[in-house]
Amino acid sequence: MGEHSVNVWVNPLIFFGSEFRLDGLVADEVSYASLMGFLCRPGIGSQVSDLVARYNKISVEKNRLPIAPGEPLLLDRLIWPLRGAKATYITGNYLGTIALSGMVGEMAAILAFDMHNEAQDPVCYDKEQQKSAFGHVFENLGQSRRLKTLKGLGILDAETAHAFDVLRQVRNRYLHFWSEGHNQISDDATRCYDACITIVTGVLGMQFKEGKLFLRDEVFTYLNKHGVATPWLPPSEFLEGEFEDEVDEIDPTDPIF
Repeated sequence: MGEHSVNVWVNPLIFFGSEFRLDGLVADEVSYASLMGFLCRPGIGSQVSDLVARYNKISVEKNRLPIAPGEPLLLDRLIWPLRGAKATYITGNYLGTIALSGMVGEMAAILAFDMHNEAQDPVCYDKEQQKSAFGHVFENLGQSRRLKTLKGLGILDAETAHAFDVLRQVRNRYLHFWSEGHNQISDDATRCYDACITIVTGVLGMQFKEGKLFLRDEVFTYLNKHGVATPWLPPSEFLEGEFEDEVDEIDPTDPIF
């Protein structure tokens, strides 16, 4: 064979200079610009104006997530990965946004089933009943089978079901096929993130009516069982005077409170 030449990236996975020191990077020698240059995908801008532009591009979701219930597992499985998906987009790591959005979609599907199941009295499907009905415990099903099950049980509304399908189709193209081109990856990452927000708001049943934020009853039941939601009690002024006789009618275990 004859001689050949090829372009290469030298040390593509390390911060310049760190490999020459036993103790790694030295904070005093790292600037904001150099650090952001490493965090951002090579070949795209890492100035503040570039970060802001990418933030604005991904912050156009049709639905908004105005609150997040403070249940630790829900935050760790849904909310913080969603924040990470947005942050990775800002650094130009569009594939990371797609991957994290796909992970959130899978967790949201499992949560939707668990909330529906736990809201029944008695619970419809214990683990053995899940194996009998679905072939496996719901959590162990593939995402396509999970979605078919959720649709069959009538758990998903049309918008949420469509968002699940969009997310799954785009994610699978990028994460399973070498031949998939990346020419449209920025736009596809935005689509995944947007679909993911629709999924999470749909699963939690978030909607505003007359200035109030509503969640699905199954969410309150789930949060009550996990010790996050607290019984609602009326303001002190309603506990006096003409309302005194009505106080005993409040059931603090009722999930709607």
